[in-house]
Formats: sequence, structure tokens, C-alpha cells
Amino acid sequence: MQEKVDTSQDEFCEGKVIDEDEARNLMAATALKFCKDTLDHLQETQEKAVVEAEVEENRIKDARGKLDALKQVFLSNESSGEVSRIAEERAKKWSQK
Repeated sequence: MQEKVDTSQDEFCEGKVIDEDEARNLMAATALKFCKDTLDHLQETQEKAVVEAEVEENRIKDARGKLDALKQVFLSNESSGEVSRIAEERAKKWSQK
């Protein structure tokens, strides 16, 4: 009779260990999936931020070129035709940087 009890306890403990291992594996897999999803989301966010930064950089360069052209016109009394030419030159100059 004792042998049956010992055998049952051994089987139960082994089954319990397997269940605990399966639970640990499931929790680890879930945590890894969550981390991967988070990293994917962060990468997408970073890629969007890079594109937006490049667009803003170009807008700033264009505005800086126009501002420089206006400063030259008002500081040196150049004609309005010169304003356009200078603005285009400055915009090209800043967009190449």
C-alpha cells in the first residue's frame, strides 16, 4: 500500500514540476513577445520621427535662405529681382548642407 502512495506522490510531484516548467516557459514566451512588440513599436516611432525631422530641417533651411535674402535686401537696398535670386541661391545652399 505504501508503495502505491509513494508512486502516486512521485508521479504527482513530477507532474507538478512539468506544469511549473510549462508555466515558466509560457510566462517567458509572453514576456519576450511583449518586449519584441514594444521594440517594433519604438522602431516605427523612431523611423517616423527621423522622417519628420528631415522635413523640418528642410523647412528651416528654406526659411533661413529666405531670411538671409531679406536681410541682404533691407541692409543693402537691393532690388526685388535680387531678392528672388538671392532667396533661391540661399535655399539651394542650405539644402546642400
